[in-house]
Amino acid sequence: MKKLAPLCLLIALLYSCEIINPAEEVPAFIEVDEVNLDINVLQGGNTSDINQLLVFLDGNNIGGYPIPARIPIYGDGEQSVTLAAAVKQNAQSSTALIYPFYSQVTVTDEFIPGENRRVEMNISYRDNAVFAFVEDFEFGNQFVVDQDENPATSIIVSNEESASGANSGLITLTRENPDISVATDPLIEGIPLDGSGIYLEMDYRNEAAFSVGLVGVEDGEEFSQELLLLNTSDEWKKAYVRLTDLILDSGFENYRVLIRARHNSTVGESSRIFLDNFKLIHF
Repeated sequence: MKKLAPLCLLIALLYSCEIINPAEEVPAFIEVDEVNLDINVLQGGNTSDINQLLVFLDGNNIGGYPIPARIPIYGDGEQSVTLAAAVKQNAQSSTALIYPFYSQVTVTDEFIPGENRRVEMNISYRDNAVFAFVEDFEFGNQFVVDQDENPATSIIVSNEESASGANSGLITLTRENPDISVATDPLIEGIPLDGSGIYLEMDYRNEAAFSVGLVGVEDGEEFSQELLLLNTSDEWKKAYVRLTDLILDSGFENYRVLIRARHNSTVGESSRIFLDNFKLIHF
């Protein structure tokens, strides 16, 4: 009996350790290397800036994962995983939100613990997305409303460089002509006032900071409102500008897209702003 006591004690200790430190559950993994956006010819240039996925497991948010992503999936039996593309709202890295106009990818299956499942993240714009305004400078230029009444400052079509396609819009500001305020024509009509998502997409590379906003038009009166200031960038960037609140607050019938900028004297005699792939989208 005396020899059995230490053995019983050892067994009890081992059993209690298993209770205190149970074996860790092994997940399956979903791997996504990149996100591919497919568009049609009526949707402008094919550019995007999707750097994160928001993931839902059986409808429950399990977090955000930077791309390339390796996403752990825990649980038994058939499960449904939805991958949603997230973008930086208003060019702010702290606000990665699901972009409502991109389709999502759902995988429903039994995920085996330890398995690595590679998923092709091929998305498109949703079928009910309405492209109320598109300007990629390939077939003209709708930024023709000269708000500052200075013909020496304008947006011109340039083939020097672009975010996609052959052309972009170019603003050149100088010490003699340092400011620009220009808007689009024709008017953008039929934007809903029901609180659903309204965004302006745009690409830019700029030696001078510039602002983007809207001009509300009603009964012959025009009211300008700047919304977002975009700082200088040596490389092409994409902005997803949320317009929903601005349009709800203003409530105008029609709008123009507005661009304003001032010469950056620190770069020399002139500063240039390249613009491309404007898309105003709503449901």
